[in-house]
Amino acid sequence: MPQSETARLLVLAERADPGWTATLSSRGLPRTGRGWQQAWRLPEDSGTVAVSFEGAWGAMTALGQAAILFAALVVALHVVGSR
Repeated sequence: MPQSETARLLVLAERADPGWTATLSSRGLPRTGRGWQQAWRLPEDSGTVAVSFEGAWGAMTALGQAAILFAALVVALHVVGSR
């Protein structure tokens, strides 16, 4: 984003949730209350804004995928070893 003389506000049309994060040039942005919307204050300096979401099920999903991959690998090794 270009440099500005006044602070700006980044507002998403998404329900506020602690899983949302926003950074400006790899620095975390402070959250701000905006009713039901997710919002952050943007400082005056310029940089690249990145917004991401990691839901509550993110870690559980990754763990489940790893378990399925491990099970598939064990079955594949068993099939190859039995030949």
